[in-house]
Amino acid sequence: MILYYLILKAWLGVTGLFGLAPNEIVLRLPSAVFAVGAAVVVYLLGRRLFGTIAGLVAAGLYLANFLQMGVAQLARSSSLELFLLALSWYALFAAVTPRGSARRWWSLFIASSALAVYAALFSGLVLASEAAALGLLLLIAGPWRERVRTSIRPAVVSFALVGVLIAPIALDAVLHGGPVWLAPVGLHAITGFLLAIGGGSRRYELVVFLLAAMGFVAALAAGRPHPALPRKRGRDEGAYGPALPRRRGRDQEAYGPALAMAIWFVVPIVIAFALTQPRLNLHLFSNRYLVVVVPPLCLLAGLGVSAVRWRPLQGVLAIGLVVVALPQLLYYYASPHLQDIRGAAQWIEARYQSGDGLICAPAVECAIPIQYYLEADRGHAHFDPDSPGRFSWDGAATVSLDDAAVVAYATRHHRVFFVFARSGPGGPIESSLSAHFQEVARVQARAVVDTTVVLFQTSPIN
Repeated sequence: MILYYLILKAWLGVTGLFGLAPNEIVLRLPSAVFAVGAAVVVYLLGRRLFGTIAGLVAAGLYLANFLQMGVAQLARSSSLELFLLALSWYALFAAVTPRGSARRWWSLFIASSALAVYAALFSGLVLASEAAALGLLLLIAGPWRERVRTSIRPAVVSFALVGVLIAPIALDAVLHGGPVWLAPVGLHAITGFLLAIGGGSRRYELVVFLLAAMGFVAALAAGRPHPALPRKRGRDEGAYGPALPRRRGRDQEAYGPALAMAIWFVVPIVIAFALTQPRLNLHLFSNRYLVVVVPPLCLLAGLGVSAVRWRPLQGVLAIGLVVVALPQLLYYYASPHLQDIRGAAQWIEARYQSGDGLICAPAVECAIPIQYYLEADRGHAHFDPDSPGRFSWDGAATVSLDDAAVVAYATRHHRVFFVFARSGPGGPIESSLSAHFQEVARVQARAVVDTTVVLFQTSPIN
């Protein structure tokens, strides 16, 4: 996520000039902004490919999507990745069907595609779907074959330049491997992901996928040749050539984009699944990574609504999408997976005295968020270089949490705070500290996962 971290670093530098502490709102605001930007590009892409109604429905469905909204509220690169990928697809279609100079669109395609990979390596699978879409359109007889054939040379050059630009991060990925915490998956993972898109709602899964399938089939059916279609050009001509009457022409031309959107949806899922099989496990199949297929699903569903000729029924279908999407979104807010790290850090800060020590377990899961909040609040509490459980960003190492190291560290301080950021008791570490030192105070920051802090006086118990 190097691109996201560079943007975040610049953003925090700017906000720091105005004295703003890097709290949750400041830290996550870029993700929210990119999520809104991605919705705008989804609308523009839908309008260009399928018409205004399809674009509006797709953008609204995208904004209300459970999976997309979840990642949009994290200080992670998913929203930036989705924004750049939607921009890449828009530039690709604009380059193949230019209304003016195609060079600027190919330049935008190269830039957005390469940056998307630097935002998240998983974007590479979406770039593969773009290449597959062009290849398929090149094989199918019709106007899209001619458009792609005309653009084949700049397309090859553009994909090659993207390959050159992403080579450094691709090489780094090959040398250092992937997210090893993702286990191999079976077919049930695919059905589970399709359900997860709508936050576990069967109604969402049924309605949205049914509308998407309906839009896809309608576009293929309308793509059959109609020799009687007027061929003269006029001011109502669409982006794809002769379109008189406009609606009929757009419907005829929609089969190409519909096929491309279906490929965008299917290819990343299939490749990620294949590469996460036991024999080859490259650890790629994850709901959070596969959020990249939400835009094409929304666009195809928008096409399904747009394919209905009767405007009142279009309105009913659009309202139906809202009805099935919003409950799961509201459920997300009703029961988020929260852990109150900040409350624990503030409790420490309020009681911290010069010379106090700090112990955190488990090391990475506890020390990183505690250190973040202590530094964000700009107080006096801090980890010592030898604090047990302390995480070092230099080499990604942690200080030992074994019993001897914990007790030896505690005896060098007048008091120590022991933090364990998980449910249940503090385990052997808390037992060891309790056996040697006097507990002074304790707090439990209640949430879905509790964070507990115990303050020990390091004078031996008599």
